[in-house]
Amino acid sequence: MRTAAEPWMRWAYFTINPSVGAARADIWRYAVLHHCGGVYLDLDSTLIGSLREWLDHSTAAISCEANTVSEFDLHMARRLNLSTDGLVGGKCVRAQWLLASPARHPLMRKVRNEPTNLALALALALALALALALALALALALALTLALTLALTPTLALTLTRDGAQGDGGGHGERCALPERERLRDEHAHEGHLRDGTHGLDARGEHC
Repeated sequence: MRTAAEPWMRWAYFTINPSVGAARADIWRYAVLHHCGGVYLDLDSTLIGSLREWLDHSTAAISCEANTVSEFDLHMARRLNLSTDGLVGGKCVRAQWLLASPARHPLMRKVRNEPTNLALALALALALALALALALALALALALTLALTLALTPTLALTLTRDGAQGDGGGHGERCALPERERLRDEHAHEGHLRDGTHGLDARGEHC
């Protein structure tokens, strides 16, 4: 894979979970056949004639077998510009138990690119889905923060107002209490002077 495939194809290959060995093997076959050319056969396949009878150095071939044709098979055949003659009606389905191609053949290039393009598309879709989920989560967090701020603002304002009112009242009360105490003290002292006959004298006994 390191010499037979481009970086993006190697990325698709190594992105596949190793436990899904068949999917990795498919991409490996496509890459090697496109890069080097050759013939691939499943182990349970049997040749009943010579490949030279229907294959030359300029021909690429993909096996087919009698089976039910799905819409996906037809779509893939059209994507690869393969003839769909014989596919309709369940007569023949493209398979990959035999793959033959000269090096760099356009058909094998299309076969090779199709699954890797699908893997890239799925990876891109996953990345976009994750980005969208992250954006939604961020938007939700911002909305909750804004809602919480708006909900707490009146309470905070009321608390600050009450604290300010208490602080102002206490300070004013202290400032008012001192002159009041001095006035009462002066009145008591004046009454005492009147009783003692010392009205009009200061603390040294002299007249004011």
